[in-house]
Amino acid sequence: MTACRSLVTQQQQETQQLTANAEAAARVRHLRLHLLADAEIPKIGTSRKQALSARSIFTAADIEEHLILKIPGFGPALTSNLLAWKAEIVQQFRFDRIAALSPAEQLSLIGRLRTR
Repeated sequence: MTACRSLVTQQQQETQQLTANAEAAARVRHLRLHLLADAEIPKIGTSRKQALSARSIFTAADIEEHLILKIPGFGPALTSNLLAWKAEIVQQFRFDRIAALSPAEQLSLIGRLRTR
């Protein structure tokens, strides 16, 4: 009986871990859908977007403060504009916990626990 309770607890913990990983992956996918080329960001025009793309910065997911600050011509003000745009995109993200785990992931977890 104790072993069964332990398996239930383990299933809950592993499900939580899978869901947490799924949320992080979904957030990154959401950020990758937002292209810098299509964005309207204050003081970030075509030439600055080209400078970013030359350094493999194409989407909101690619924007990292330490990377932007290394680009010539991008100081704290422009970097702040890019980070603000990324923050707006992150705020638009909505995670669907119900759809977080695929049926295959759920079956895999249940299968592993049944063998124990």
